[in-house]
Amino acid sequence: MSVKAAKTSMPLVSDRTIADDEGGSMRSMHLRIGVATAEAEVVDGKVFRVSVRNPTLRTARGFGVGTKLNELLREPGWEGGFAEGYLFVWNTKYCGLSFELNFDPHNDPASNPEWNQDGLASLPPGTRVQSILVRGCGQ
Repeated sequence: MSVKAAKTSMPLVSDRTIADDEGGSMRSMHLRIGVATAEAEVVDGKVFRVSVRNPTLRTARGFGVGTKLNELLREPGWEGGFAEGYLFVWNTKYCGLSFELNFDPHNDPASNPEWNQDGLASLPPGTRVQSILVRGCGQ
């Protein structure tokens, strides 16, 4: 999605350059979605991905920040993996969405190299979604 299209479809709260996780800089726009805001990362004039950290924003299925991992795992097909130091889970049923979990592999001995449905089910019962990354399907 182009920046112009994003600004047209969602009110702009802020648009600035910030430090990224790797020592560089990136363009970040905060957009209003209903009563909440989400952060859109911009690369080459296009929205690369949107980070949702507000628990009021939910998927059509009702998943959002605060959703327990075991609620996600009621459906088959979940996989996981580490990116940027965090454990994310995804399901091909929800194309373009990945869910960051509040699981820290450095502080929890439950680390499992097989992040399939069974491996994810072995995580502590308090494991929850702490953010959602939204990208277009096929990216």
